[in-house]
Amino acid sequence: MKAKAFPRQSACADWWQWKHVFNCRWQKTEHINRLEMRSILSALRWRIHHLTESSCRFIHLTDSYVSISIISKGRSSSEMLMTIMRQIAAVQLGFNSCRK
Repeated sequence: MKAKAFPRQSACADWWQWKHVFNCRWQKTEHINRLEMRSILSALRWRIHHLTESSCRFIHLTDSYVSISIISKGRSSSEMLMTIMRQIAAVQLGFNSCRK
């Protein structure tokens, strides 16, 4: 599984055991791609605060091809999505969970 490979590789749902760890309602209506990025940021924050994981790599699965592409590259031409990407990058940098 290579982050920069195109097209991105899909994962079989039967490989893992699934459970809900958190849920929330969005406070305002936003574009779906922005909400997908926010959900990844929320999952990253949850992982750090509840599992006290830092200085490690982990996998996060999402069905949003846009989010996967932006996070794997670390950039986007959309300022709307880059604001959240910068927050994700700050959390990754602060907790030493950046890819190498």
